Amino acid sequence: MKSPTNIVIFHPAAIGDAMLATPVAAILKRNFSNAHISYWTHESLKILIKDMCPPVDGFVDYKRGQNIFKLSGQLKSLNADLFVDLSNSSKGKLMSLMSGTKAVHYKKRKDGVKPIRHAADNFVDTIRTIANDIPKELFPTVFPSEQLLTDARKIYLPEEAFGSKPLIAIVPGVGKLRPNRAWTMDGVGSLVDLILEKGSHLPILIGGPDETELGAAIETSRQGQVANLCGKLNLANTAAILKQCQVVVSGDTGPAHISVAVGVPVIGLYGPTAYERSGPYGCEKLVIDKQADCRCQYEKQCRFTEPGTAGECMSRITTGDIIEKLNLVLNF
Repeated sequence: MKSPTNIVIFHPAAIGDAMLATPVAAILKRNFSNAHISYWTHESLKILIKDMCPPVDGFVDYKRGQNIFKLSGQLKSLNADLFVDLSNSSKGKLMSLMSGTKAVHYKKRKDGVKPIRHAADNFVDTIRTIANDIPKELFPTVFPSEQLLTDARKIYLPEEAFGSKPLIAIVPGVGKLRPNRAWTMDGVGSLVDLILEKGSHLPILIGGPDETELGAAIETSRQGQVANLCGKLNLANTAAILKQCQVVVSGDTGPAHISVAVGVPVIGLYGPTAYERSGPYGCEKLVIDKQADCRCQYEKQCRFTEPGTAGECMSRITTGDIIEKLNLVLNF
């Protein structure tokens, strides 16, 4: 095919999927170095994708609620000679047809279909027919600036309050939509205590607004010993703080995939979802997988625990399991 000069990537997605798809932009720039690459997604992701992902040259704000006619008209106005649709939606297909734009479309593999393919590889499959040069290593893809790294550490982890110990991040929740994917609060608390007892690292808690109460509860009896950043960071500072950690402990949620995108190893805690598809990419040896014990695979709520709590399978993860994985990364 003739080398494209104006590429639009369409991917209005959640944070995790957005991070898993960032290698697509990097590979396109690697193969078509002179092309202008625009990313069309939610405005909230701009700070990660446009500002920290070097292959992305432009950003298009995706407005929720627009009909297909407005979207296809907007695509036509962008004058793209290649539309990379990562949305897995009929909307993306119609947009390219109605605007007359050459396109390639992502096809998501169904849950449970064997062999399971990782989502990041599945996203890259979208462009395999047009990109000949695909690197073996897909990540890191997101690069916080040195100034941002310095500022985030000074603001949120000041040395006078927390010292200068290396960091271990723990993501205590997974949001409110799929609470059965989370580890137990007792488990998180026990892990924090073990790290404090060891004394070599500062445990920090990372999460969004949904984890604010969890973070506060864990911090309460450990004042000054654990840094609770749940609900306090925007996406840019989340990436900057995670980048400075030696390892991250997380269930299947956005910060796990941000960590991979910035190049930090992740101990993934998995049960209802398949780590082979949604786990921290490249960290397979660090995953603790309880899916074989899970009777509610792929469901949003576990039928065997109280609503809004960790799934039964996730409660079987022990702090000992995690310490074993920490030893692989840190000789902990």
